[in-house]
Amino acid sequence: MCKEIVELRHQVSEGKPQYFLYDMRDLNDFTPEAKNYFAIYGQDHIQIAAVLVHSRFQEFSVNLWIKIKKPIVPMRIFTTKKDA
Repeated sequence: MCKEIVELRHQVSEGKPQYFLYDMRDLNDFTPEAKNYFAIYGQDHIQIAAVLVHSRFQEFSVNLWIKIKKPIVPMRIFTTKKDA
């Protein structure tokens, strides 16, 4: 599924840098393979990203991922869509 999401985002962006919102509020399981795929291919054509989470645990997990993977795209975590 992550490959389809990345491919769709590439089509929508038309190869131009975009602002992007990762809505992870309903995400319950994110496999290591999916995390690695997003780390390699998921940052193409993204200028800056907002990550929307629903819990402190999810916020902690995303922060940990950011510190370990060091994405090339600046990312910030939010708990409300309005703030994001």
